[in-house]
Amino acid sequence: MNQGATKSVSQSTIQRTLLRLGLRSRRLVRAPMLTAVHRRRRLEFARQYSSWTSTEWRQVAFSDESRFMLHRTDGRWRIRRETSERNHPATIAGTVQAGGGSIMVWGMFSWHSLGSLIIVEGTMDQYKYASVLADHVHPYMRIVFPQDDGIFQQDNARCHTAASVRAWFEEHQDEFTVLPWPANSPDLNPIEHLWDHLDRVVRAMDPQPRNLAQLATALESAWLNIPENTFRDLCDSLPARLAAVRSAKVTDSVIELGKTCFGAPAFGYTLAKISEWILVRIYISPVSEMTITFVFAYATYLTAERFLGISAVVAVVLYGITLSGNKMCISPKSESLVHTLLKIMAVWQFIYA
Repeated sequence: MNQGATKSVSQSTIQRTLLRLGLRSRRLVRAPMLTAVHRRRRLEFARQYSSWTSTEWRQVAFSDESRFMLHRTDGRWRIRRETSERNHPATIAGTVQAGGGSIMVWGMFSWHSLGSLIIVEGTMDQYKYASVLADHVHPYMRIVFPQDDGIFQQDNARCHTAASVRAWFEEHQDEFTVLPWPANSPDLNPIEHLWDHLDRVVRAMDPQPRNLAQLATALESAWLNIPENTFRDLCDSLPARLAAVRSAKVTDSVIELGKTCFGAPAFGYTLAKISEWILVRIYISPVSEMTITFVFAYATYLTAERFLGISAVVAVVLYGITLSGNKMCISPKSESLVHTLLKIMAVWQFIYA
């Protein structure tokens, strides 16, 4: 940077300047690269199963493949960005599967018990997957769900959607059903956390596995020793995961709202995170979700003063939240109040816009 400049700039000066501009050093976020179609289908999925509680999700057996490398780099890249830019596409590293020197495994589990962890020779194809279904999935579903009320989850990998595989599921549709799953959504599958758990356990071993055979043995041992509360808590986290998807659209809108009304990205981000914290802890019916989104949509066309007034109204509505069982939900009275307020806001917007 100093080459060709009339004055040299020290590294500490550069760092202070970046901090003053709000560009702090952040760890690079890793997430699946989502298209507009992916986002829409994820939101549709989250809305379709918004009424499912932990009880329903405990009937689901989750499955997936993963690849573990014998040796890998840390991968903890860092970048300079503003606080509000954490999930901006330019600041995210797309995740892809690893290359050679690795082992592919397939596993499944439900709230009730862990299933098998299978070492896959090479790469999973429809023929290997058909053997896994017959030798491991079918027995597991029959034993764990003897009333034939189990639900099997899988992603949309090609080997999972081949014609021969679909035919196999049709033959066994009286014994269990298959859960439709949105494409490119590994973050919604709780088994991803089990893969992370296995990776941490294996990386903490001393000595480390020296070859692929030792790595396979280490992975199998780590799988068998996963604590029961670990995989049960993951299954019970599904309602919150889907609530986070439903609230993501609202979160993005509020961030932009903070920039528009107050010229402060950090304020918008903070306000958005507060809203997200509330929304993921509230049972949001499709009507309630649409209503809350509608409120923020109105707010984007208002001045800061008017938005603060609406925020106060929303606060009154949220005050009507009642505790139901072990979760929070919006009471019918509050739901009715929201609709009344929306009518008032529509007239207000027409008069004062």
